Amino acid sequence: MALESSGFIYIMDVENHRISKFDRFARYQFRWGSPGSGPGQFSDPGQMVIDSVGALYVVDRGNNRIQKFNSRGMFLGEFGAGGTDPVNLWNPNGIVIDPAANIYVTDTGNHRVVKFNSAGKLIGIWGGQGIGDGQFTSPSSIALSASGDQVYVMDQGNSRIHRYDKVGVFLNASGSKGEGDGEFRQPGSMVVDSNGSIYVVDAGNQRIQKFDSRAKFLSYWGPHGNGDWQFQQPQDIEIDSATGMVYVADLGNNTVQKFDDRGRSITKLEGPFLSPAHIAVDSSRKWVYVSDRESRKVFKYDTSGHLISEIGIP
Repeated sequence: MALESSGFIYIMDVENHRISKFDRFARYQFRWGSPGSGPGQFSDPGQMVIDSVGALYVVDRGNNRIQKFNSRGMFLGEFGAGGTDPVNLWNPNGIVIDPAANIYVTDTGNHRVVKFNSAGKLIGIWGGQGIGDGQFTSPSSIALSASGDQVYVMDQGNSRIHRYDKVGVFLNASGSKGEGDGEFRQPGSMVVDSNGSIYVVDAGNQRIQKFDSRAKFLSYWGPHGNGDWQFQQPQDIEIDSATGMVYVADLGNNTVQKFDDRGRSITKLEGPFLSPAHIAVDSSRKWVYVSDRESRKVFKYDTSGHLISEIGIP
């Protein structure tokens, strides 16, 4: 999912290789996309981000590219293609956009991060396969500090977080494989709050870990279970930028849990979930959206956890 500042929401229909757009009242607007490799077609589409002027960037994983559209779904361009050259991508995964509209992509198959401007021009590349400082094994999620000056990359294969400045200078790494503090098993989604704290879904250890802006371990909450503060297969994590509240999609318990920034359980977004997978928070309107993969619906809540409406993906 991706949210416009005006409240419009884009929902990725992965199975049908298309995107649907709804207004802030959950009213259907239009959709576009089909299976294929042409402009506006997709193969295993993934994450989406929106820039400050409303352009939508979509990770088209199966076609090893990023596609760009305007707010009406009109194709504007693409960058990347299958390969190992600097301008190419191979199994791209995570994507973020900074305040200057530069786009950072985890080029998972090439074990690197690639940086483009909004026109798709290559302006930076760093990484490479390995276990040394600044090297990756299958980088996955990526996140930015609020100012865009710090870039955090989850080095999934090496079970650690890398920290860079915005031009790609390596600053430090933190983590290793294991069950201890600051260690990971199957690390997944990662977000950064307005204070610079980093939150990571440590899926294999059934917990959320919190780090400071230098990727130093601070605390965790979990572990496995079905009670408050416990998880079974945590999937996604999002921050309410207005309040600092943390939302976690808990697939195994079919719920979304809400915590404060110290990990204290606040409430659960109970609903007719079958497989809650992704979360988006509209902080200005105090709404939380949860996509449910199996039911092919998106559920809209207020920040107190009350269900407002549901969106069926056409």
